Amino acid sequence: MENWCNIVIPCRASDGRCSAAAERLLSQSDTPFLNVVLVINGSEAEAVHIDDSLHQAFTERGWTLTTLRRSVLGKVSALNAGDMQLVDGSIVYLDDDVVLSSNAVRHIHRSLSARQSPAIALVPPRRHDMKSFICRSYFQFLAQTPYCKLWLPGNGMYAVNPAGRSRWMEFPPICSDDTFVRLRFDESELIRLDSCYALTSAPDNPLTLMRVRARWCRGSRVARARSKRQRGIRRNRCSGILGSCIRHPLMLRHAPGFVLVVAGSWIWRLIDRQAGSVSAWQPHHQQSQA
Repeated sequence: MENWCNIVIPCRASDGRCSAAAERLLSQSDTPFLNVVLVINGSEAEAVHIDDSLHQAFTERGWTLTTLRRSVLGKVSALNAGDMQLVDGSIVYLDDDVVLSSNAVRHIHRSLSARQSPAIALVPPRRHDMKSFICRSYFQFLAQTPYCKLWLPGNGMYAVNPAGRSRWMEFPPICSDDTFVRLRFDESELIRLDSCYALTSAPDNPLTLMRVRARWCRGSRVARARSKRQRGIRRNRCSGILGSCIRHPLMLRHAPGFVLVVAGSWIWRLIDRQAGSVSAWQPHHQQSQA
């Protein structure tokens, strides 16, 4: 089973969305054996149809496609359900709207399989064209900051080897599962695969982007506060951004859009806090401190 690569895809209940998430993997070239777990969430999960021809296409390649159906929404609980179907090998956690370059799975699996010690693999994000100047400026500025250049947040995927997966038990009920995972690795354990990419969707409406950022920041704050394995992901972030602006003055043309979204998300977090919206782990949650 050492040549297997697991791919866990949490997916909202929708015929086209769920089928497309699995079908896109058929374009991967020179891949290992894939164990794909499609976790369909929502009240309509039982009604979602996955065509037999898709299962047949996986079988012909020697791959497996497992479909789990859950009547409740929730990404992290879907990730936990998907983890129950893993086989020995590398593990890719993939959002259902992300399109990986055709060489991505091959490079991810090979790079992780070469490491016996814990490792995390990330590929750079590419984004669909945006009409909103504010949203476009926000992401262009963000992409040039030291933290994002290194840890590539918002790329809709991350992958770990079995030793890396042993760093935690279950995913906790927070919004920022990606931050939760990244906090468990040192920079020396990070594998960046710049020859690949992950094409992702992002909000193209400033108000929606502010809300999404507010939710992500709230979950990230909880993850950082509760993690006993603070591994330096968030060190001198503000000074790092300032240094980047000094070294790359052209970043400043995108700064107004970035500042506007950050300020708006901060206001949204205050509104959520007043409304009693909470993002925290449940008291009974236990995490691995390996």
